[in-house]
Amino acid sequence: MKIKQYTGLGVLVVLIAALVFLPRYFKLESETGLTRQSYQKKCLVSEGCRLTTGDSQIELNIRPSSLPKLEPLDVEVRLKGLSADRITMEFIGRDMSMGLAPFPLYKQPSFFGSTVYSGVGNLTFCTVDKEMVWLAKLVIESGSEVTTVVFELES
Repeated sequence: MKIKQYTGLGVLVVLIAALVFLPRYFKLESETGLTRQSYQKKCLVSEGCRLTTGDSQIELNIRPSSLPKLEPLDVEVRLKGLSADRITMEFIGRDMSMGLAPFPLYKQPSFFGSTVYSGVGNLTFCTVDKEMVWLAKLVIESGSEVTTVVFELES
């Protein structure tokens, strides 16, 4: 009998704690003030990937455009009308998670009005689907804004 009383008391304590602390947690999350924007677009890798929104433009170039597996891919992102404190990119299988990690892109000197970031990534091969459709996911962080752009790559 005492076990049931203690179990019921334990459940009651957990529920009360959840009612007290969860609203505070969600309030802190909303007070961070992050503005999130997300975009998705198909693109031909050989022509470069571009997204224009308002006064800003995001351009992604990947070389070689044939997207060879297990070889280094040179990635370049050009931003116009948009600033960034940090940019990461990740290759994702559209129909199957491939477990690739995001990699950073580093700011490069540029004299032509756009800000250039570059890095090196790679694709793995899929033993299940030889015609894997790849997505390039860019996460652009700037102050209190996070912009996510997913390009569906057609090679």
